[in-house]
Amino acid sequence: TSGSPRKITHYEIYRSPPSSPPEICAARVGFGTDCNGHKSIVHGGITSLIFDDVFGMGYFILTKGMLGYTAYLKVDYRRPMGERTRCVCRVFEERREGRKVWLRGVMEEEGTGVVFSEAEALYVVDKRMVKMEIGKEIEEFL
Repeated sequence: TSGSPRKITHYEIYRSPPSSPPEICAARVGFGTDCNGHKSIVHGGITSLIFDDVFGMGYFILTKGMLGYTAYLKVDYRRPMGERTRCVCRVFEERREGRKVWLRGVMEEEGTGVVFSEAEALYVVDKRMVKMEIGKEIEEFL
């Protein structure tokens, strides 16, 4: 975290326990006053940045660290998120097909569950990972 009450004040990301599928991971995030687009409202670009980062962690957990890339990221904003909000960003696996991994996520207020935004993403495993001889991990994934 930045340690500044004006920026991203808190950021912790956790791997979800195996007993909670299809949730892969979740992050607790706090927003300060310098994250605004409009007065007192967190900028949507910050929201998409957090989704992409947490989706990336979910991707790496699912693929056991394989190199890959965000191919698509869509964020639906449900309601404005005020500055100084503490939220939870949860990531879920949707499906896998060959080198493609689809994820979905939700960003909600910590404690109340009020949904600020929902997102979906497509990640693609780098072709070089498929060509490399990395044992059973790639076979198990594909």
